[in-house]
Amino acid sequence: MKKPLVFFIKIIALGFVVVFVIHNFLERDYHGYGPYRDSVSLERPISSCSKDKVFTFEKFEKSLQSPKEVCRLDLGPSDNNPNPITSIPASISEFSNLKELTISNLELKSISPDITKLRTLETLEISNLPLVKFPIEITELENLKVLYLYNNNFNNIPKEIGNLRNLTTFSIEGGIRSIKIIPDEIGNLYNLKALKISIFKFDGKCPSEISKLVNLEILIYSCSVSQLSPILPNLKKLKELRYEGTLTTIPDEIGELKDLEILQIYTHNPPTTHNITYISPKIGELKKLKVLSIRGSGISRKERNNLIKLLPNTNILLTVPFT
Repeated sequence: MKKPLVFFIKIIALGFVVVFVIHNFLERDYHGYGPYRDSVSLERPISSCSKDKVFTFEKFEKSLQSPKEVCRLDLGPSDNNPNPITSIPASISEFSNLKELTISNLELKSISPDITKLRTLETLEISNLPLVKFPIEITELENLKVLYLYNNNFNNIPKEIGNLRNLTTFSIEGGIRSIKIIPDEIGNLYNLKALKISIFKFDGKCPSEISKLVNLEILIYSCSVSQLSPILPNLKKLKELRYEGTLTTIPDEIGELKDLEILQIYTHNPPTTHNITYISPKIGELKKLKVLSIRGSGISRKERNNLIKLLPNTNILLTVPFT
């Protein structure tokens, strides 16, 4: 009786081993370093405001006693005020030296025009608001350098976004509505160093004008684009390129990104396609590349081995498409 039981336990144990080996094979790094994991969120700049000049809405009335001294203002719920406001107070215009503003997790239906009077504002975050229309008012904040838009319900991005020519960081992410258009005017943001476009249910196309953003160092985007060729040649300062969408080839133009350190591609093509089936040998010219991660790789083992020879100092992770 004991022998069949022992045999049964060994079979189960062997099954676990086989599953473990297959999982690690699919997730393996072909240089043996293991799977590469990282965050794709843009790092926020360290606040330049001292603690005594940072106020939450709980201390809003107190901050109005000396509004010109306020450097940072956070408007959002807290333990003591779970839902403090439903509209931006007109008195916000009194913060004439405000540099950083966060508006989050409120039941706002619109952004007050008074926000346009914050001429010194450099960093703005608008997140988790039930806004259907993009707050056009913020496009008048000409000194804005950093703009984060997270998990809102915008149905469009207006062409006026191109007015914010001092932006160095622009991130629009999440949301439950389907944005149809990203305007060509995004190409006017010549000073951008970091751009993230990651929108749930985005079924439009990223404009080719992104190629005009010659100062970009970080580009993270999910778009309906079948080719990277028109975008890459001018983005010679790129250090980090992360792409999610429908793509089947990595073109010769990739070799022009001499400063690239991270290349991450996640394809979600239909299961009947082979996802990434061609990687240009020009990728071997990326001597600074530290990480190459492709989820949805359809290249052969021979091509994978050749890739390792081209990039001997790169952490490579190629995973097959899951159906």
